[in-house]
Amino acid sequence: MELPALDLSLAEPRDIGAVTDLLTRAFHDDPAYVLVCPDEASRPRKLAVMFRSVLSMRMGRCQQWVARTPDGELVATATWTTSTLRFDWLDFLRHGLLWLPVVWGLGATRHMARLDGEVLTLKREHAPTAEHNYLAQLAVAPAHQGRGVGSEILRRTLAEQPRQRPYYLLTTTERNMTFYQRHAFSVAGRTRISDSFDMWAMTRPGAV
Repeated sequence: MELPALDLSLAEPRDIGAVTDLLTRAFHDDPAYVLVCPDEASRPRKLAVMFRSVLSMRMGRCQQWVARTPDGELVATATWTTSTLRFDWLDFLRHGLLWLPVVWGLGATRHMARLDGEVLTLKREHAPTAEHNYLAQLAVAPAHQGRGVGSEILRRTLAEQPRQRPYYLLTTTERNMTFYQRHAFSVAGRTRISDSFDMWAMTRPGAV
């Protein structure tokens, strides 16, 4: 199927709802979120609460890119940030993230805490030591997957990052791992999460 023409821009606060919906649909079957929230019926609601809060917190501090077709349909989003960006507990409080355990429940919160620990371990062991560009998320609407949209938004948003810095990302499926390999990322580390799925740390060198 032909790749649709895409209009790429930075998201605005008014886009949070639409981006939340896209992320909720795109990550519904992601192994990490299936582990954290095994109940398929309640997963969309719980993911939406989290994504909306995270997007609100990131707005204006990260590059939250959105890609739309000429008729305005949101088909993909990508979140880029720098390794030096930090959020503190006031940010989490202001944007409602401290209330997530109430929404998610105790079991899910435990899984999320363990997952966060594994993410930090991978970062400590495999992320570039120098300041680097971090791809926090890349998501394509399910109806548009397999059409080259992911490659297009990755290529175009990569071009917007400081070229001299190395790049870093995490992914939780072998399919995505091979996708990023096609875009010059290489596997720097791998870990097994709760005997359920693998997580890959991937890097790409900056321009010399």
